[in-house]
Formats: sequence, C-alpha cells, structure tokens
Amino acid sequence: MHFSFFAAVFAASFTVASPLLSRNTCTVPSSSDLAAAKKAIYDAKLVPDLISSFNPSLLIRAAYGGKQVTLGNTFATTETLTQPTFTITKEASFDSATKYTVLLLDPDVPSPNVPIDRMLLGNFVHLIVSDVQPDCITTQKRITLSIYKPLTPASIAQHRYTFLVYRQPANYNPNLILASDFVGQPLSTFVASSGLQGPVGANFLREGLSVGK
Repeated sequence: MHFSFFAAVFAASFTVASPLLSRNTCTVPSSSDLAAAKKAIYDAKLVPDLISSFNPSLLIRAAYGGKQVTLGNTFATTETLTQPTFTITKEASFDSATKYTVLLLDPDVPSPNVPIDRMLLGNFVHLIVSDVQPDCITTQKRITLSIYKPLTPASIAQHRYTFLVYRQPANYNPNLILASDFVGQPLSTFVASSGLQGPVGANFLREGLSVGK
C-alpha cells in the first residue's frame, strides 16, 4: 500500500515512549541464535532487497499482544492493528548504556512482485523509535520519531515486515531528526546521513491479505 499521507503524519511532534520490559541482567545472545537470525534474513532475501548485508550482534524480540515475531512467522491483518512491543539484547562488545534506533519497514510495497515504493523510506516505514537500550536498562526513555502505522498489505502475496536495529553514534540526537530527513530519501541515505551503524539486529514477520482467511 502506498502511504501518500506519510509526510503529514511525520510532521507531528515527537513523542517519548514509555519503557517496556525490565530485566535485572543484560541478555547477550548466543552465537547460534545470531547465526539463525542471519540465515533467516538471507533466506528471506531481505539481503539484498532491503539491506546490502547483515552480520547481527544482538537480537530483537518483538510481539503483537501475546504472539511473538519469530523470523518469518505469519500474522493476520487483525493481529497487527496495534503497536508491537519489542526489546533488544545487549551487544557483547558494547556497554549496556549504548542506544539504538529501531525501524519497522515493509520492503514489499505495494506488492512483493512490484515493490515500486522501496526507493523512498517514507513510503514503507511503519515505525521509527530511537534511544532504545538493552532489556536490562529500566530507565530508558525511548523517543518515537515516526508513529506506528498498522500493517495493511495491499496484496494477497505476503509482505516481509521487517524490524531493523541500528546502533546510534555517541553524538546522535534524535530530537534533531526531521521528517524531511527520511520521508523523501532511501533507507541507506537516511542511515548514512544520521551516522547510524548496522543493522546490528533484525527480525521479521509475514503478512498478506490471504493470511487469516
């Protein structure tokens, strides 16, 4: 589905999201879990369709209600009407205070067979949240740069709705990111101009009009 109204929505004021899950101990993923995530992303051809390469160093766990997103499982449109919850693990080589930006994207707009809107980030972004920290940080204050748009595939063929995690540089200030910084340019340009590093984590689900019928 082509979201022609995105620019207007992005112009809205940024909102600070509440901390989600709290953990006492930082979770560091195993090498086997990271390898499984990498294999799933490559097998789904999200490399190169969405990103040029992927070598994960953390995991992102996402859920809609009580249903987990598990590297390509399917959802019905009625299951994704409300914003998902998500947490990330700690990167083994980085401090737990490190902050990240999470994007939820649909690279298959308007159809996986003809993804004509993939070039401009504003046409296929469903959520952008910055200042995300590992699940053990209980005081994190996330900043929502682009509010959640329910997943509304316009084709029977399943879309690959993808969570991408990027590490923020030390001097990154999400309050300085404007709608114009990502609405009218490719994902790679937004990432490069913002100084974001990665993606260092990813997860995805599949959803099409045929799912749930």
